Amino acid sequence: VIGLHQRVRSRVILGEGFGGVLGTWQVEMIQARALLPESARAFTATGAPLPSGAVRLVGAACQRLGRALRARDQLLLSSVQRVRSFGVDDPDDAVERVAIALQGMFDALARSLNESLGGLLPVGSVGFHQKTFLKSIPESSRQVASDPRFRALRDVIAELRNTVHHEPVGRAASEVRGMVEELVTLPRTSAERFLRNADELGHRERWVAFDVEQTGLALRPIALCDDIITEAATSANLLLASFPWSESADDSGETDDSNWLENAEYLAMNQLLYGL
Repeated sequence: VIGLHQRVRSRVILGEGFGGVLGTWQVEMIQARALLPESARAFTATGAPLPSGAVRLVGAACQRLGRALRARDQLLLSSVQRVRSFGVDDPDDAVERVAIALQGMFDALARSLNESLGGLLPVGSVGFHQKTFLKSIPESSRQVASDPRFRALRDVIAELRNTVHHEPVGRAASEVRGMVEELVTLPRTSAERFLRNADELGHRERWVAFDVEQTGLALRPIALCDDIITEAATSANLLLASFPWSESADDSGETDDSNWLENAEYLAMNQLLYGL
């Protein structure tokens, strides 16, 4: 709650003095880089120069993860406000935004990999769900993208994101012993595939509050978003480690504490304030 309060005010205290006070956009990027440590290799590769587009797209993937963190903050804020105020997303909107941002992160990584391989495929054929693309990438990357757990996660994100094309994620609530729990709903058309993939990930009980046969699923939005953000970051990090340029990157482990994006003290404190 302390971290959320500071991020809402865009005044996050990570260290001593004026220099230790950062804005929300900065701590989002610090946390994104912390969740994707392999992304730093794109900027330190010492072999053949990477296409500039490949590097920019790794940066774009970090930005997309930062947007997922921002939507998560909106979700957390909505859970502690009894009366919704202007500028605070409803839980259903926040869940959709998290899913869209995470889908964008994986799309950016796929395009970065394609660029690093010389742009072999047209953009419309690039994606970790595309068979043609999977056949064109190195075996190490293909193994990560073909892992059943990654495919289940990708499908969960897709089910949430694809509601923009049909029935939207909705709102619900459950009251137990006088305590009201805010929930979001997923339409019946998406429910069965969502449940299969939730089972594959081992999260059905944690995510699903109840299943109404006629209408769909009632989901716990905070647990859902926390899990898909951390799972997506883990998968993205594995993908980045498998990229062909990762072996030529500077692996000295040295950081520049004068750079707010690399400061070890800021990194540790920021992770505590995010709780991820």
